[in-house]
Amino acid sequence: MYKSIISSQQWHGLMGELWFRHVLNTLFSIIYLLVPMQHWLYLYLLLIDLAKQ
Repeated sequence: MYKSIISSQQWHGLMGELWFRHVLNTLFSIIYLLVPMQHWLYLYLLLIDLAKQ
């Protein structure tokens, strides 16, 4: 009984994590479609600038 409770909790944790990743991926896809290419280039250059400092 005790073992099945633990594995059930682990299973719920795993499903929650997979769902969370799926939601994040969906959000990123939507954002990626909405934001024009030049904005991505600008963000990329900004990130490089921040990394250099």
